[in-house]
Formats: sequence, C-alpha cells, structure tokens
Amino acid sequence: MANVHYEISPAALSHQLGTTVSLVDRIGGLFRKITELRTLRAAEMDLIALDDRMLADIGVERADIHSKVWGGR
Repeated sequence: MANVHYEISPAALSHQLGTTVSLVDRIGGLFRKITELRTLRAAEMDLIALDDRMLADIGVERADIHSKVWGGR
C-alpha cells in the first residue's frame, strides 16, 4: 500500500481551523517577542559590562546604553 501525503494550503487551513490558526499565530508572535526582548536585554548587559574606554572606542556613552539598545521602546 502506497503512502499518501496530503498538503493543505495556509488559506485552506485557516478557513478550516478559523481562530485556531489565529491563536497559533499569536502564540508564535509571543515567543518571537520574548526572544527579541531576551536578545536586547543580553546586549544591554554586555554593553554594561564593558569599561568606559571600550565603550568610548565603539562610540557609546554609559548613560546612553539603554536608549541605544532599546531605541524608542
């Protein structure tokens, strides 16, 4: 007996599952946002760990670290 593989388009899946896909998309977006925030926090901590001379070498003042990393967030 042959294996049968069915593919379904995202539009058809969305139509069939309705809000389920929306929920999956929202959960995925939440995980992406958490990952982004963790990455920015790690970058901020890395910069804070540098001494003032190293910060000056890369053109960042200690008082500006948070705004440089986080931008307008």
